[in-house]
Amino acid sequence: MAGVNVKTKHVKPRSENESGQIMTREFPIHSSNVMLYSNKENVASRICYTFDDAGRKVRMLKKTGEIID
Repeated sequence: MAGVNVKTKHVKPRSENESGQIMTREFPIHSSNVMLYSNKENVASRICYTFDDAGRKVRMLKKTGEIID
């Protein structure tokens, strides 16, 4: 995904005849900061953990109640 985690860095000049600059650069984003997207409801949601009928622990979208696993 482009433009998600863009940071600016101020760079000093290396020589006298060079000018300083401000650079923008993309950095990686941690997977814990990414929300999952439901294609059925067209909405992004956080996840929660719940148990299904068989007693297995599964992931579920909080907004829609859709089971992921």
